[in-house]
Amino acid sequence: MSEIKNKIQSLNSIEKTMLIPLWARAEESMSGGLINDQLSVDIINEIDTSLYGFNQMSRFIKNYLLTAIANRTILIDEYLDKVADKDTVVYNFGCGLDTRFIRFRDKVKQWNDIDMPEVIDIRQSFAEETESYKMHSISILAENPMIGIEIDGNCVVICEGLLMYFSESEVKGFLKKLIDTTQSGNMILETLGSWTKVKVNPVIKGIGENSRYTWSLNNTQDCRKLDTRMEMIDSKTIFDLNKSRWGVMGMLMRSPYLNKRVSSKITLYRY
Repeated sequence: MSEIKNKIQSLNSIEKTMLIPLWARAEESMSGGLINDQLSVDIINEIDTSLYGFNQMSRFIKNYLLTAIANRTILIDEYLDKVADKDTVVYNFGCGLDTRFIRFRDKVKQWNDIDMPEVIDIRQSFAEETESYKMHSISILAENPMIGIEIDGNCVVICEGLLMYFSESEVKGFLKKLIDTTQSGNMILETLGSWTKVKVNPVIKGIGENSRYTWSLNNTQDCRKLDTRMEMIDSKTIFDLNKSRWGVMGMLMRSPYLNKRVSSKITLYRY
């Protein structure tokens, strides 16, 4: 995995943000925290994280980041356990440096990690394709975001840390193409509240990047505004778990008004 460091330095701003959850999962795992993700630890040990400002993060921001990423990881895993089985095909769009395939590739029929070519190139440094695990270089803005991928109606689509970087029209277009192609299945989507678009996320700014969130969804039940074929099954926010870790932030998020507009939400949809 020694070539990972040089490949990451050549990425653009949005793509470099995939370092944030990787680092957070590794830090949380190394401290014996809420998750145990050894592959993230192995990958981060190949990267000089001091180049990206992680060591200068305030205690408040670090605690927020580690708790948020750990809770997001737990929630997506729980929804996957709920809807996936040995006959399920998973499409993980914008996979970045996600390591979830390690935990689920033997529990499903096939796991597909999908991202831009330069990201897949990095993934190939630590992951190897098998019959049940595939990697694909495809943009969600492609005319056919499922080109070259096995189509299966018993599927789960995952979009984690992805859709908020695109416009509403681009998100709608992507979801329409996806549903048109696969016909039926489940979606696990991460969405953010509208107040997250006000300024550059402090964590992203901390690694020297200026990527902004451009799309938000305050009410996860508004899915029919995205596509009329979508039905919300369940939705939780990152503040619903491990409440003792949140401190004052957790107290503020008891307000439904604030929570909708600030929190990261993980939602299970059926279409």
